[in-house]
Amino acid sequence: MASMLMVNCNVPMQLSHGFIPRLRKRGTGGMIFTSSIEGLMGCPYSTAYSATKALVNALGEGLWGELQPEGIDVLTLCPGATESEAAGKQGIDISTLRNVMPAHEVARLTLENIQNGPVFFSSEYYRANFDKLLSLPRGAGLHR
Repeated sequence: MASMLMVNCNVPMQLSHGFIPRLRKRGTGGMIFTSSIEGLMGCPYSTAYSATKALVNALGEGLWGELQPEGIDVLTLCPGATESEAAGKQGIDISTLRNVMPAHEVARLTLENIQNGPVFFSSEYYRANFDKLLSLPRGAGLHR
C-alpha cells in the first residue's frame, strides 16, 4: 500500500513541483498525468487504488486551472482497460476484459488531446459506463 501511495500520489506531485517552474520559464509545454476511471468514485474492492487516482484527478484538474492561462497544457488521462504488463502482474487475464485498448492507441489519443484538458477519457466505452454510474445516487453506484 505504501508503494502504491508513493507511485500514484507522491511522484506526480513531486514531478509537477519540479517541472512547473521550468515550463513557466519556457512559457509553453505540458504535462500528462495518468489516472484512472476508477479515480472518479470510490470503487469497491479497489478502494485504495481509487483513492490514489482521485488525488491524481484533483491534482491535474487544479493545475490545469492554474497553468492554462500561462499557455501550459495539463491533461489527466483516465483510460479504461489498456494492454500492459500491469494487468498480468496483478493476475488479471486481459483477454477476459471488454473493450481493451492497445497502449499505443491510448498514447496517441492522449497526445492528440493534450490541449483539451483537464481530463481525457481514451475509451468511450468506459466513459459511457462511468457517466451512467455517476448519474445515479452516490450509494446506488457503489453496490455490486
